[in-house]
Amino acid sequence: MIIPSVPNAKMISPNGYLTDTWRVFFVQLVNQLQQFVNDEGYILPSQDQNNVDQLNTNEKIGGIIYNETGKFTQINTDGIYKNVSSYEELSTSAIGDIPAGQRNGRFILETDTGDLKVGVDDTFKTVTVT
Repeated sequence: MIIPSVPNAKMISPNGYLTDTWRVFFVQLVNQLQQFVNDEGYILPSQDQNNVDQLNTNEKIGGIIYNETGKFTQINTDGIYKNVSSYEELSTSAIGDIPAGQRNGRFILETDTGDLKVGVDDTFKTVTVT
């Protein structure tokens, strides 16, 4: 999703209406939101395998995409997109027992809190939606 930059321009015209610059900004923003967010939630960005190969960089760690070539979801851990096949349901203490080196790329539903956790940089981060 490409969020447009907020314009550094006057927002309201002398006649009390939204300026063209701000109107274009809101149209672009709403179009992006309608394309990637719906009543069922966020729609993952979709990429073919060639693009996935180009996105394998440390700058994209934590990125989640849908690989349209292979028909699976992938998450970038350690600079490489890896397949996500399912999630695990574990208690807080069981999550803490997962050894270092075995955390990346795992999706875990923490049963004590209901939080969704994802393994990135050899730690678990809570997935939040804002």
